[in-house]
Amino acid sequence: MLEQLIGHLEQQLSEHGDIVEVIMRTEQSLIAEEETHEVELLFAENEEAVQAGKPTATIHVFPLEKGLYEVEVEVTYDCQKEKRDPQKLLAAGQQIVAEMTLVEKTRYLEPGKAVEKLAVLAFHFIVEMPSDEEQAHYQKLLGKWAADTGKLLLL
Repeated sequence: MLEQLIGHLEQQLSEHGDIVEVIMRTEQSLIAEEETHEVELLFAENEEAVQAGKPTATIHVFPLEKGLYEVEVEVTYDCQKEKRDPQKLLAAGQQIVAEMTLVEKTRYLEPGKAVEKLAVLAFHFIVEMPSDEEQAHYQKLLGKWAADTGKLLLL
């Protein structure tokens, strides 16, 4: 089922940019003796946009229980190179997806000397694999999500 959801996400995203990397992770807990899975997609306008340092979206897909998945989207902006205001990015992002959060990341080589400043806009939603009669609603949800993610890359 996870592969089917990833296929649907890829199909919807392809209308708004390119998936430039797909990573599947499986982790085995040594304490709880359980296995977890995650699929991570790196999405951008195109391959050249990644090389140019333009915004990228990292999309995490986590199975929660049979047929239920969490999809988390993190769109990263380089605020140092592009001279962007993270608060303005958040306000613009919330116009697209109301439940948006902002994380600011700054790396320093020494006190007062920032070498990297990133803003990460994030949101998530839950997807349930549909029955045959829910298929149209499911496709509409994924289509809106893909369009919103594409718009966020263009901020």
